[in-house]
Amino acid sequence: FRLNWVVVGLHKMVLSTDRQKTQRQEELRSQWEQEGLTELQIEERFLALEEAEAEQQENIFLKERTEKEGQLRKQALRKKRHVEDDLEDEFGDLIADEKGQEKKEKKKKKKDKEEKKKKKKDKDKDEKKQKKEKKMKKEKDEKKKAKDKAKKEKKKEQKKKEKRRK
Repeated sequence: FRLNWVVVGLHKMVLSTDRQKTQRQEELRSQWEQEGLTELQIEERFLALEEAEAEQQENIFLKERTEKEGQLRKQALRKKRHVEDDLEDEFGDLIADEKGQEKKEKKKKKKDKEEKKKKKKDKDKDEKKQKKEKKMKKEKDEKKKAKDKAKKEKKKEQKKKEKRRK
């Protein structure tokens, strides 16, 4: 309900002259007095109307500023294109050479990066392989030690048995 009267009042007040505005305020005041609103309520509504009007004016200003900025940006881009075209006409060969050089450098950087990546991958792979080999060697050595120990124990047992026999 409140939003409705704000919108209606605002619509009628915006874009009107001061005299029309004053006349409209008097009409609204008498209408609201007939509705039985207190002076405080009427003042609150006028404040709300003024705030809404100020906000709408600000929105209009922002919209106009945005449009103006857009136009200026377009003009600047057009000028930039004209200047670039003029420069290209005048120094086209030099620019083409420079762009070609930039492409070569870009390709070289990309290639170097890929090589570096490949080297790192190979290095990681080698390290992983070495770790695995080291682990396998360690396990093999441990098994051999265990086997040798078992043999020694067995020999000891045999010697003890032979001693007992004798």
